Amino acid sequence: MTTNSKERRDGFRARVVEGLNLDSELRCSKNKAWPSKTLNLSLNGCLLEFSKDQVPSLHVDEKVSIKLCCQEDSVWVPGVVRHQRADRVGVHFPEFMHASAKSTEQIIFRILRAVERGWLRQNAK
Repeated sequence: MTTNSKERRDGFRARVVEGLNLDSELRCSKNKAWPSKTLNLSLNGCLLEFSKDQVPSLHVDEKVSIKLCCQEDSVWVPGVVRHQRADRVGVHFPEFMHASAKSTEQIIFRILRAVERGWLRQNAK
């Protein structure tokens, strides 16, 4: 499979639809936390959006943690900043390459399924 040079992702990201109640928060190495809105999600990463008055100043390759909460599932996921554009930050989840992260991957998988179901319901209307 070939990808063009503009392709940043390893796989499909599901867009988070309004009303899903997916809460997220980004925590950086300085232990500062920022509430965020998850715009899309996959097992490999996510795109977060911050309110205009609470945008973190991050660097590419900076290590961060993302808290994702959806219904009864809640998990902190280690990540790496891939890009920041204004109030949006793209985060890659490299830890899923390790077998020790299987329980985290299962939680992310359940959250991702909820995101996909929400998207399908919205587009079925």
